[in-house]
Amino acid sequence: MILDYLQILASDGAFKTEKQVVDSNITALKGISNEFSIPVIAISSLNRESYMRNSGLAAFKESGGIEYGADVIFSLKFQMESKNQEDMNRELKKMPREIALEVLKNRNGTSRQSVNFNYYCKYHFFESVLN
Repeated sequence: MILDYLQILASDGAFKTEKQVVDSNITALKGISNEFSIPVIAISSLNRESYMRNSGLAAFKESGGIEYGADVIFSLKFQMESKNQEDMNRELKKMPREIALEVLKNRNGTSRQSVNFNYYCKYHFFESVLN
């Protein structure tokens, strides 16, 4: 099951904060995964403070439930040296964009490994780049 995106899921009304809603939904998704023996992939937003720096587990919006409930967490990031707005704007105009998929958490394997891609945004196409 692929969910695009986690923070848009509604709550049953019993929860008041966004964090409580996300935590409840993570628990429900984990239950679906276990009950039906299927993988669940949930796309999550990052907090704004993380747009210009390397992502860590704390970068995920309302991350407590995400960090503890997920078996594997990936992050997509630009492969750029500087982290200022001018460089970010330049990167957004590139074709293709150089992207890295980084493993931030892997409960049953290795973390902090990455795979590089060229991303052609016009076609939503990721091309694998051999290292």
